[in-house]
Amino acid sequence: MLALHITYLIDRNNPTWAVLLFTNADGANIAAKRIKDKFTTALAKNTELSNLEVRLVVGVASWDPEKMENPYDLMNAGIKETEYDV
Repeated sequence: MLALHITYLIDRNNPTWAVLLFTNADGANIAAKRIKDKFTTALAKNTELSNLEVRLVVGVASWDPEKMENPYDLMNAGIKETEYDV
């Protein structure tokens, strides 16, 4: 499966990135799990970060032409999905 992505820095004060992934919902969920797993493993290996609060929150949203009119609708749907990340 081909997946293309674009990464955005959306908040410099509280370092926050977003990734726009061009794939289907199943592919996005697989990518999200892989990212979380690799992040957790890398964080555990880095002793320099042990005194910092470092979190990864993942939300997956898909474009819905029935409900969305512009790119901000997709971004807001993605942000809302991060509220439910466990």
